[in-house]
Amino acid sequence: MKYKILLSLTLFFVIIFFAATIILAINYLPQQAENLFGPADSKLDFSQRLIYSLRLLASQNQLLGIGYQSGNPIEIVINAGESADQVSKKFLQSGLVVNADAFKTFLIYSGLDVRIRADKYEISPGKNSIEIAKLICELTPNVIKFIILPGMRVEEIAELLPTSGLKIDPEEFIRLIKNPQTQVMREEVKGLNSLEGFLYPDEYTISRDTAVNKFVEILVNRFFDKITPEIIDGLHTHGFNLAQGVILASIIQREKILKDEGAIISSVFYNRLAKGMKLESDPTIQYAVGSQSTGWWENHLTTQDFKISSPFNTYLNIGLPPTAICNPDLNSLQAAAFPAKSDYYFFQAKCDQSDGHNFYETYDEQITHLCH
Repeated sequence: MKYKILLSLTLFFVIIFFAATIILAINYLPQQAENLFGPADSKLDFSQRLIYSLRLLASQNQLLGIGYQSGNPIEIVINAGESADQVSKKFLQSGLVVNADAFKTFLIYSGLDVRIRADKYEISPGKNSIEIAKLICELTPNVIKFIILPGMRVEEIAELLPTSGLKIDPEEFIRLIKNPQTQVMREEVKGLNSLEGFLYPDEYTISRDTAVNKFVEILVNRFFDKITPEIIDGLHTHGFNLAQGVILASIIQREKILKDEGAIISSVFYNRLAKGMKLESDPTIQYAVGSQSTGWWENHLTTQDFKISSPFNTYLNIGLPPTAICNPDLNSLQAAAFPAKSDYYFFQAKCDQSDGHNFYETYDEQITHLCH
C-alpha cells in the first residue's frame, strides 16, 4: 500500500514537472526567438510561431554565424517568382549560408518569404544569414497607413505626405485639390473649384507607389462611401446642394468641439442665413489668414484679420464662403443636413474653459455674457 502511494505521488510530481516545463517553454521559446531574431510575422498562428521559434533557436549558431568570411563579393541573381526554398538552396550552394532550411525558416518566421526582391546582388563576406535575408528582402511594407483627422485643411494633409511613405509631392497634391478640373473626376464633383471638404477624414491603407491622381480619387471615393442619400436629401430640404452642404459642414466642424453641439451650431447658421445676416464665423477668418509660418488655425485673431479682403471673410460677406474651409466628418455633415430647431442667432465659448458653447437669441444677450 505504501509503495503504491509513493508511486502515485512520484507520478503526480513528474506530471506537474513536465506540465510546468511545457508551460514555461511555450512562454519562453517565442520570447527568446523574438529577442534574437526580431518579431514573428503577425500572420503566423500561435502553434506556427512556437514551432518556428523552436527551429530558429535550435539553429541559432548557424544563422548568426558567418558562412562566408573572406574573399571577393559573391554575385547572386534572384529571379522573379523564385520561392523562399529555391532562394535558400541557391545561397547554400554559393556558400553564403550554412543551413538552407534554417535560412528558409527565418524568412517564413519573419514574413520575409513573400518580400524577396528579384535582383542581382553582390554579397560581401562577413555577413550572417539574418543580415543576408534583410539585404535581399523589401523591409518596407508595400502599403502604409495614412490618417486624415476631422477638420484638417488640404495644406495640413499635404504636410503629412513627406513622412508618410507615399511618393506624392505635397505641392502637386495641393494644386490638384484646388484645381480639380485638371483630372478626370467622378460626376458628383465635376465643376467644383476645389475638392476641399471632400477629402474624407479617416484611416486609409494605401500602396506606397500610389500616384497623386489615384490618391485623391481614393479620398474622394471614401467621402461618397460615407455620405448617405438621407444627408443629401436633408441638404436639399434646406435649399442646399451637396457642395454648399459640405461648406456649411466644414464651418460647423471647426466651430464645434463637442459632437452633440453640431446640430445646434448648425441651427444658428441657418437662422442667420434666413435673416440675411452674415455668418461671422471665426474659423473662416482663420482659413483666410492661415499660413505655414503663422499656423493654419491662428487662435489669436487681430482686428486687422477681421478686416481682411477675402471671399472667406464671413464678417464682411453675406452667405457661404466659396469653398469648404476644412474636411468635415460624418457628424458635421449630418449636422449640416439636420440642424436643430432653435431661435438662436449667436453663440460663444463658455467662460469655464470647457469645450462647450453658450447660445443666445440676441446680440445683447451675448454681450451681457461676455467672458471677462
